[in-house]
Amino acid sequence: MRFKLTIILLAANILMLLSLWYLEHTPSLNIIRDGGGFADFSYLEITGKNLDKPRILKFENNRWRIVSPIEWSANFYALSRIRNQLEFLDKETSFEADDLKKHGQSLADYGLEDPVLTFRYGDGKNMRELKIGKNTPVGDKVYMQDVSSGRIIVADKTLAENLSNDIDLLRGQNVFEIPRFEISSFSIRLPLGDSKIPLRSDLRRVGLVKDGDSWNFETPIVAHADTGEVNAFLDMLESVTARSFAPPNAVNTGLDVANLPTSITLQGTNRKQTLFLGSLLPNGTLRYARLDENPTVFMVDASLFKNLGKIQTDLRDKAFLKFDELNLDEIDISSAASSVKLKKIKIGEWDAIGKNSSGALETVPADFVLVNSIISKLKSVRAREFVTDARGEDAKRFGFDAPTLKISLRQSNGAVQTLVAGLPFNSSESEMVYVSMAGSPSVYGISPNVLRGIPSDILSCKSRVLSVLPEKAEVRKVILSEVGGKVLFEMAQDGSGWKNALSSLPDADRSSAVKILDAVKKFVVLKYLDAPFGEDGVKIGGGGFAWKYRLSAEIAMAGTGGSKTELKSWLFSGRAGGRTQYGASFEPKSVFEIPQNLIDALSFFIIEKNEPEIFKTPAPKPLEHQDVKN
Repeated sequence: MRFKLTIILLAANILMLLSLWYLEHTPSLNIIRDGGGFADFSYLEITGKNLDKPRILKFENNRWRIVSPIEWSANFYALSRIRNQLEFLDKETSFEADDLKKHGQSLADYGLEDPVLTFRYGDGKNMRELKIGKNTPVGDKVYMQDVSSGRIIVADKTLAENLSNDIDLLRGQNVFEIPRFEISSFSIRLPLGDSKIPLRSDLRRVGLVKDGDSWNFETPIVAHADTGEVNAFLDMLESVTARSFAPPNAVNTGLDVANLPTSITLQGTNRKQTLFLGSLLPNGTLRYARLDENPTVFMVDASLFKNLGKIQTDLRDKAFLKFDELNLDEIDISSAASSVKLKKIKIGEWDAIGKNSSGALETVPADFVLVNSIISKLKSVRAREFVTDARGEDAKRFGFDAPTLKISLRQSNGAVQTLVAGLPFNSSESEMVYVSMAGSPSVYGISPNVLRGIPSDILSCKSRVLSVLPEKAEVRKVILSEVGGKVLFEMAQDGSGWKNALSSLPDADRSSAVKILDAVKKFVVLKYLDAPFGEDGVKIGGGGFAWKYRLSAEIAMAGTGGSKTELKSWLFSGRAGGRTQYGASFEPKSVFEIPQNLIDALSFFIIEKNEPEIFKTPAPKPLEHQDVKN
C-alpha cells in the first residue's frame, strides 16, 4: 500500500515539473490580453508616415530611455500614461478584421491599409503590434488594428494622440536623473587657462563629499562646505533642462573630450552622471552640453553655470569659527596692550580676571550684557573673502606676528579655538581685516566691524552694576549737597515707605527724585575710568576735575540683631560736557562716568532748583532812544 502511494506521488511531481517547463518555454501569443504581460513590457517602437525616424524607447537599468531619434531619458509620466491606456485597451469595443469582407469593407476604409502610425511594444521578443487608422465618424474614438489578434479596436482617441506626440513630450525634462537625496558626492572639473591643447595639469578639480547631513570639500582643500549653499547648488543642477538639441553635424561645440571641457559629475548610490559643458552659442545665452556616454548634443541655459569659477568659495562654509555658547566656559581676549579672561561661574554669571591700573591681578563680576554681546559677535564671524589656504611662513604679511587681537574660546569638554586678527586691508568689496584660526593654514578676510568693540581690559568688562542693596535693606534718607557746603536736595521717609514722601513733592521734582532713589538702590555706571580713587577729584585726559557734589544715603540694613543704619556716599564732578559727568564711590572704591538719566536727575536739583543768583538778577532796562544832533 505504501509503495503504491509513493509511485502515485512521484508521478504527480513529474507531471507538475513538466507542466512548469512547458509554461516557461511556450511563447505568449498575447502579452497584454491576460493583464500580466506588462512585467515584460520593456520595448516600444513608433513608426509612421510623418516620422523621419522611428521612435524607439527601451526599459533598461530600471528606467525608460529614448534610443531613437535621440539618446535621452524618457518622460516617466508620459510612459506611465501610455502604459495605463494600453492596459485597458482590451476592454474597448472590438470586432474581427475577417468580418470586413462580409460587409463589403476593407482595412483601407478604416485607414488601416496604410496606417498613420504603427506601434509595437513588448519585451523585444514577444511583441504586440497596433496600427492606428482613421477617427470614427462619431465620438472621440479612433480605429486600431491589433495585428496579433486580428481584431479592430474602437479605442479612445487620446491614446493615438499620446503616441503621435512630439518627441519633446516623450523625453525627460531634466538633464540629471539622480535625485538630490541620493547624491553622495560630486565634483567639478574646470580648465585653468585658454590653452588650445590643455593638459591635465591645466585643470582644477573641486570635489565635495557628503558626511551625514553635512558636506565637506575633499579637494583642492579639506574644509567644511556650507550645506545650505550646496543643497541650493544641487537643486539648481536638478532643474537644468535641455533647451533644444543640436543637429548631428554641429561644429565648434567645445565638447571634444580631448579638449578636456568643463564637467560636472554627480555620484549616486550605484550610478553616476557626468555633464560636459562646451562652448557658448553666438547669442551668449545658451551653451553646448552633452552627457558622458551619450553622443546627443544639446543646449542649456548658460547663465546657470556662469559662476562655476567661484564654486570653491561660493560653496565653502563661511562660518569658520563654530562653538556651542551653552557649553562655553572661558573667553580669553588679549591685545598688544592688555588682556582679560572671562570665566563662567554659572549660567548667567561671569567673572572678569585681569590686571587693574596698579598692575595687580583682580577678579571682578563681569558685565553679563557685554559678555553676551561678545559671544553674539563671535557667533556672527563670517569669511567675506578666502585669502589663502596655504599661508606658509608669511605670517608677517598678514600681521599675525604681532596680532591686533587674539580671542581663545574654551568649551566645557576642554576643546580650545583661537581666533587671531592681523592687519586691515582693502578688498574689491570693502575694508577688511586678516584673520586666521590658530593651527590652521587658512587666512580669511572679515569685516572689521565684527571685532570692533570687543574689549581686552578688565575695566571694560567689569559689571556696570556698581552696587545693589540687599532685598531687605531700606533707604531712609537721601541728601544731595555741595561738597562741604549747601544742601541742594533732601528727602526722607518715616519707615512706612517712599510713597507718601514722593507724593508730597512737586510734580516737577518727583521724576528726578525717583531716579536718584533708584540709583541709591542699584547704582549703575556708564563706564569705568582707568584712574585711582581720590577724595579731591579725578585726573583724566590730561585735565583735573574736582568733586563738587556729594550724594549721601542713610540705609537701614536688616540683620540678626535688628536693623543697623549705614551711610553710603558718592562724589560727582561738575558736568564735563553735555553727556559727560564723572563720579566716584567710597565702597567699592571706583571712578567712573555716570549714565545720562542720573546726569539729568542731578542737574535738575543742582541747576534748575538752585539757580545761581546772577541768573535771578533782572535784565537791565533798555536805553531810551535819544536823537543825536550834529
